[in-house]
Amino acid sequence: MKTRENVQRRAFTATFLLCACSVMLVLFTACGPQTTATNTTAQDSSSVAIAAAVTTKIMPPTQTSCPANGQGRPAVTAPLAHGSQQTIVYIENSSSKSTLKSYNVSTKKTTTLVSVSGSTLTDAQVSTDGQYVLFLSGRMLQMIRMDGQGLQTLYCYPLRTGIPGNLGNLLWSPNQQLAIFEEPPAGGGPAGPTVRLLNLHTGNVETVAQSGEHVAIQLDAWLGNTQVYYTIYAPPMTFLYNNVYALNVTEPAGNNSTEVAPIVGNLWDMNLTPDGRTLILSQCGAQSGPQTTLSPPSLITAQAVHGGTLQPIYESHVHVVAQTRLSNQGLLFVIEDASYVVGPQDGLWKINTDGTDLTRLLPGHIVLAGTRTTWANVSRDGTLYAALNTVGQGAGASTEFYIGSLQGVITTLLFTTNDTIAIAGWAIRRRLRTNSSCSSDSRRKNRRNPSRQSGAA
Repeated sequence: MKTRENVQRRAFTATFLLCACSVMLVLFTACGPQTTATNTTAQDSSSVAIAAAVTTKIMPPTQTSCPANGQGRPAVTAPLAHGSQQTIVYIENSSSKSTLKSYNVSTKKTTTLVSVSGSTLTDAQVSTDGQYVLFLSGRMLQMIRMDGQGLQTLYCYPLRTGIPGNLGNLLWSPNQQLAIFEEPPAGGGPAGPTVRLLNLHTGNVETVAQSGEHVAIQLDAWLGNTQVYYTIYAPPMTFLYNNVYALNVTEPAGNNSTEVAPIVGNLWDMNLTPDGRTLILSQCGAQSGPQTTLSPPSLITAQAVHGGTLQPIYESHVHVVAQTRLSNQGLLFVIEDASYVVGPQDGLWKINTDGTDLTRLLPGHIVLAGTRTTWANVSRDGTLYAALNTVGQGAGASTEFYIGSLQGVITTLLFTTNDTIAIAGWAIRRRLRTNSSCSSDSRRKNRRNPSRQSGAA
């Protein structure tokens, strides 16, 4: 018979069992091995469930001063609990300061992670496990945990008289152990940038490539944890060096680069699928003109990661594809036919890798994240995208920050600003509760229902 006392007794039993299970889960997690590195490049529901069981630990002491010249510093880490709240990380640069921020889509709360003046934050990207952000601050390579703890400097370009010292072109490996980036040559021009590799586990720094005179390497994407795909460009020249190359960071510098794919026309974008099997290329017209001039026709293709037969995904003789990025469900790409007005087809589009389901998501002069991981532009659960829309030209231009549904049904304007915005990527956050919250909730319920006290029938 379902009496009031029986219902209360069952409710008390359920509460007790829930608290006991939570305590056992915390003890098991604390005693088990902890790691922040992973070899995956996409996050599925099982990994989210595992991550949710991790207990947040206070960050050990970190250092923000520069290591000795030419040396790196091992990264200091501690686990951070995940949850189900999709969070987008971005940089906002104004005339007075540069800020790294996060926006929680569920709580609609914006959090400042880092704020600096006298330097510009660039190249921010979220780690594979979603716990850390790696970024550049002028001549410094820095890292911070997603909750704003543990700001640390891992490498600095040495100060040299007359040589600009800013780092650039940062890419973080999927296993979070390696960071590749470019720095100015030690002797200045006309030599191109030096490509350096930092081991975040050991702090070791080494040179993996050196550009020739008046030539620079454009690092694009990691293939696994041993190769970086790149192109070469020469700023004073008319055309890009369009071919795609692979840089093996495990081989000696000067003997570690191979050509993967020759390109006819101008190569404007490159992506590698998370499974490491497919190379996605976006090409524009081959007519003469400045390297920054985009013109039709446009072609997006897929081929084997080490080269092979091109399989068309999208082609147009009249539209210009300015940017291409991977999503969990296919491809995102930007059409930009006109620079000063929004053309009828300009905006953000999505398409499956087999060429089906072509859909426009957002009109305007759209800019996506510079990083080519799937979570740079698309939320970890694969439902949302983040994109910027540039409104106007010159000094009066403003930027709109949008978050939208990949189903194309909901688009939210977060804010409009005259500052410069750059998207870093998506992470997952949750509201943290103390370990005693379960017992506290139980005590509050017991005070409201005295029959739950010990000895009640």
